[in-house]
Amino acid sequence: MECLNKAHGKMLKGKPMPPHIRAIAIKSGLWKPFLTEKQEAEICIKYKNGKTINGLSREYKCSSPTIRKAIAKQNIPIRKGGVIKKYKIKDGNGYVLIYAPNHHRANKKGYSYEHVIEAEKKYNKILLKGDIVHHVNGIKYDNSQDNLMICTKREHSFLHQGSIRKILEWAKNNGCPYSNIINGGFI
Repeated sequence: MECLNKAHGKMLKGKPMPPHIRAIAIKSGLWKPFLTEKQEAEICIKYKNGKTINGLSREYKCSSPTIRKAIAKQNIPIRKGGVIKKYKIKDGNGYVLIYAPNHHRANKKGYSYEHVIEAEKKYNKILLKGDIVHHVNGIKYDNSQDNLMICTKREHSFLHQGSIRKILEWAKNNGCPYSNIINGGFI
């Protein structure tokens, strides 16, 4: 599909197409003024995956405002300055960060720790300042809700310093689903 301002073999770059030429171009099939719903959906997916509006307008051979309208129809916010935020990243310590600029623990760039968000969902509460999320199996990027437990700093240090027996006892007393694992070394 082409959205080019073509008529009578000429291309009118940067100028609006006169109505009488537009009518001829539409009848002859040289110019199609609208994107199909399928193309709009493709554009939205590609835009969400990081393609720019200018890149999409070149790919679909239509104007940037046409692309903007297609994106706006789907209620997708237009990126400012072409900055593309990755949804998930890892920090230097191996913890997963999620782009969640409205989260109460988000950093200056708008990222919050995934394990904090998941623990808040699991326990249906906002974590307090002293609360720490512990990864039961010790894998920092395993943020499944079964693998997370909220504890205080003291309890957390007890978990990491204590012997396996003490850890299993603590986990059993606090309803941890992994408390039945005896020979696993999950910390």
